[in-house]
Amino acid sequence: MGFSSITGNAYGSVMQADNVSFDGTYRGGIITTDGQLLIGSSVAPHIRVGTLTAGTGISIVTGNGTISISSSTSVTWSLISASQTLVIDNGYFCVSPGGALALLLPPVSKVGDTIEITLDGATSFAITQAAGQQIRFGNQTTTSGVTGSVTSNNQGDSIRMVCRIANLSWNIVSSIGTLTIA
Repeated sequence: MGFSSITGNAYGSVMQADNVSFDGTYRGGIITTDGQLLIGSSVAPHIRVGTLTAGTGISIVTGNGTISISSSTSVTWSLISASQTLVIDNGYFCVSPGGALALLLPPVSKVGDTIEITLDGATSFAITQAAGQQIRFGNQTTTSGVTGSVTSNNQGDSIRMVCRIANLSWNIVSSIGTLTIA
């Protein structure tokens, strides 16, 4: 079964447009290079050659008849049992014998940086802030500066934060458990 982009009718056993045949027959025209794709268009020529463009955090590698798309950003996970300054694009399992861990927001961050934390053995974690820093959790925000914090209450409490304003503001975009916002 085929489709004519000119008449809009189905016919035969080969799909084709006004400028491309999908049965493998060469119709002349553009020779594609590795990684290019045929993309439909509502105006003639109805099938065009296009190339994917990688956005932020995405990489595209092309080869002879292949395209590989992958995320180039990832979170590096660590087991921690001591208070420390958090590092962007890192995840932390707060484990025993950690006690109550104080985790200071990084002093330098850019929009889109992430941090993930989960309580799995330590007594608790408290995300602390430097002067001018603040964390938003839904409709709540921490007190701006060194007196503000987000504290876990139970094993399994977990958060994922994304920097919203460079160096200053973080949003909790996902969480599990009950957090105390101060």
